Amino acid sequence: MRNLATAPPVVRPAAMRLGRLHAAMAGVLVELLCELAEFDSEELWRTDGATDMVSWLTYEFGLLPRNARGWLEVARRLDELPEVRRRLASGELSLDQVRALVKIATPDNEFDLAEMASDMTAAELERLARKATEIPNHQLVADEPHRHLEWWWERNERFLHLEGRLPAAEGTVVEKALLRIAAEERFDASGIPFRPMQERAADALAVMAEEALQRHGEALRPTMVIHVSAEHLAGGGGSAVTEDGPVLAIETARRLACDANWQLVIDDAQGAPLGVGRRTRRIPAWLTRLIKARDEGCRFPGCGRTRWTHAHHIAHWANGGPTDLDNLITLCGFHHRKLHNEGWEVRGDPNGRIDWIHPHGWTHQPARRLPQQALAG
Repeated sequence: MRNLATAPPVVRPAAMRLGRLHAAMAGVLVELLCELAEFDSEELWRTDGATDMVSWLTYEFGLLPRNARGWLEVARRLDELPEVRRRLASGELSLDQVRALVKIATPDNEFDLAEMASDMTAAELERLARKATEIPNHQLVADEPHRHLEWWWERNERFLHLEGRLPAAEGTVVEKALLRIAAEERFDASGIPFRPMQERAADALAVMAEEALQRHGEALRPTMVIHVSAEHLAGGGGSAVTEDGPVLAIETARRLACDANWQLVIDDAQGAPLGVGRRTRRIPAWLTRLIKARDEGCRFPGCGRTRWTHAHHIAHWANGGPTDLDNLITLCGFHHRKLHNEGWEVRGDPNGRIDWIHPHGWTHQPARRLPQQALAG
């Protein structure tokens, strides 16, 4: 039998090539992160109308907010952690590994931590960071405002997405409740659950919400607004759309309507609801729901805020602009003031593409789409 301990190493040309490419990418990434840290410290994102560095990155580089926050967490620490920076630049450590390391690394312990991290996965480092982090009482108070829960509909997939975070105490309660309800699902003959834990946990969350509504009786039964074409409504075929955007089969809409208050909005052949004409600036509740469902938050690039939003007339109502879906967009208060107070303009079709015009006259575009000669200059 061949002795594997003394066998020559296996040559993996494809893996080696990928390793070289990863190292090259890592070097550029570190350069980018260092530039980002300087850009952030000088708050240059303000000149592009962003509310903070995360929203700037979300639009300029097309990142998810959680990934943008991860970039910033690393960028803000690299200057004081030269060994971690060196290993990230060489590709020895990945961005995910370093994101965990910067939570616990100091100039005094970074060399030992970086050496140890080379043989650990990012998940293992995350667990290590959680265990090693000491949380003083004042930090618990400071953490409270950072709890959040966000949700949004994926229209194409017809799923509700959830993302958020809770302080440890509340998070433990939610976790225990989900696990307990998920564990109650029946087992098959071999004792193995029919479905993975992730699926059962999703059902458990829905059960928790349903039970909460049932405890409060009729008063909290949800109101569901269903949009359906006159043709589909009469013929029974086709599909319907709820006010939040997901597409429903006609039969699904009927089933949901059995347990909810519901309101029909009949659309024309092109799928457009009626506006309320030019004679009023006041936006009725049903039209406000339509605007929010279409826009899913503030329409300024990279913002997306869903709370404390306003409906803005692109063509001002006083100048004859109609108060209807084709002339209204959703803006947060910050970006609404940008338009009215700071000289920004918005143009285009609210139901399609809209362009934001900077006070200096150029069309606002993300850095990743700017011509390379402009970047070089």
